[in-house]
Amino acid sequence: MNLETSVQQLANVFENAWNTHSKQKHITKHSKEWWNQDYTNGLNKYRESGDLKHWKEFKSVVCTVKRKLFDDKIHEIALFNN
Repeated sequence: MNLETSVQQLANVFENAWNTHSKQKHITKHSKEWWNQDYTNGLNKYRESGDLKHWKEFKSVVCTVKRKLFDDKIHEIALFNN
């Protein structure tokens, strides 16, 4: 087996793994993994009322969810790298 054949086989393994496990994403400059309809509703509630209380409720929920998302990502990376 020569070097070119070995490199091509390795490239094929990586390509197959990528095609099997990757997900199609549609990323825009406004994409946020953690955003969902509840956040849209909370933000709209604040925008309609202009009440600082609604803004604080919205920001509190966002911070909690983002923290959980990133903690989960860190845990996933830590497990994957071990």
